[in-house]
Amino acid sequence: MSYARAVHGYSYRIVSMTKGFVASVNVDSLSAFWGGLQVLAGDVQNAIKSHLFYWNLWRKYHAIPELFDTSSHVAVVKGYPLRPEFIETTFFLYQVTKDPFYLDVGAQVLHDLQERIRTPCGLATISDVIENTLDDRMESFVLSETLKYLYLLFDEFNPLASTDSNIVFTTEGHILTLNNTHLRPMSKTRRLSRKYENLTCPIYDAYPDRSAIKKPSLRHGIRNRPDYDYARTLVGLPTSGDASTDDLEWSTPYGTCEVPSYDTFSYDVLLSRQGQKVEEDQDISSLSKKLKPWKGGVLVNEVMGLRVQMRNRFDGKGYDITKIGHLNVRQGEKKILQ
Repeated sequence: MSYARAVHGYSYRIVSMTKGFVASVNVDSLSAFWGGLQVLAGDVQNAIKSHLFYWNLWRKYHAIPELFDTSSHVAVVKGYPLRPEFIETTFFLYQVTKDPFYLDVGAQVLHDLQERIRTPCGLATISDVIENTLDDRMESFVLSETLKYLYLLFDEFNPLASTDSNIVFTTEGHILTLNNTHLRPMSKTRRLSRKYENLTCPIYDAYPDRSAIKKPSLRHGIRNRPDYDYARTLVGLPTSGDASTDDLEWSTPYGTCEVPSYDTFSYDVLLSRQGQKVEEDQDISSLSKKLKPWKGGVLVNEVMGLRVQMRNRFDGKGYDITKIGHLNVRQGEKKILQ
């Protein structure tokens, strides 16, 4: 995720599976599922930010286009076949936060579906979210997923909406119940790692790491996050009314357009013997003399001019060295300085 996650943390890019570089600045509507998966993994704060990105896309188009260019802020593929991923994430976030904001999101989605695509015999596919042209087509996932998650969002006492149950949804929204026959003995590797695991989800905090910001005593929730409206700028959603007036309001202590802070995921460091400034050594023959693969790791004979790449560990416990000079280093491999 350190390659795919944008630096602001609100969206995830398409990257090369082998090189890690950004392959496209487009995001697709299917990726809206990611926030729901983050909820299931216990990463609620990042799930909220992922959802805010797609919520602002919905605010802009009253639908989510199949492909959106995050650089030019325009829809590339303008169709919307009523995909369920955004509604699914909204459902999961409401289950974990119980913030009425997500009910408002669902109400807006329901309103837009009824106003734009409802027909006497079903729901039509939007072929162009800008021109509002419709296709005589309704995908099967509209009933099995989109409308199901939308219904469960508002039916809070439905057993399928309980977080304390043995029910899981497949990727197509089908309901599966799990019993003891599906339990497997814990593997030896899992037993050894148990002491390092923390299986308790973090407590939801409406104001994470914002101690310097004055908190209104009677106002809580997503809309009062200081970075709530930041995602609007990422999709090019225009301000309402006079832009200068809006910008002035954003700068108040209770403003909603604070640029979010984020942890640096990776570092590049040039090594030298005594901390002096040096040029990077990019000559392969020279690098081959300074370091080489050695017994499940890397043996370094000389540090001058070596570039070291480090990446933040997903468990938050420091950094892993991923590359030294021209050699890639896998997690767990030894780095030996001679």
